[in-house]
Amino acid sequence: MRERGEDVELLATAFLARAAASAGRNMRGFTPAAMAALKHYDWPGNIRELENAIERAVVLGDLPEVQLEDLPDSILETAATSSEAAPAFHRSIHDAKRTAIIEAWHKARGDYKIAADHLGVHPNSLLRMIRTLGLRAELG
Repeated sequence: MRERGEDVELLATAFLARAAASAGRNMRGFTPAAMAALKHYDWPGNIRELENAIERAVVLGDLPEVQLEDLPDSILETAATSSEAAPAFHRSIHDAKRTAIIEAWHKARGDYKIAADHLGVHPNSLLRMIRTLGLRAELG
């Protein structure tokens, strides 16, 4: 889906209309930052992940447009990686996660299971964060 940003926009808009109607909310669309983040995200869960993200944004948001902050953390982390337009709060969280993962990785001498234990997360979660934060090349 990533290569077809126009499809992401069309699908997100359709999912927004359906979720808003279901929740009884009047939604106008997406802020430019939110749509840019949706288009930039890799969508490993494909269309279902996009639909779930939009449903979550409708339920959690309180404005008539989906805001960047209404989107799931996985999308926000990717947005913080790719854009200085990401809110400072999310950039700070992104930077803190990167630093913590790199430090744990080095302490564990590259053993992701030990690094995950140092961080108090499941090894699969650590691998997903490494991928999302773009740390693969840096950690080697």
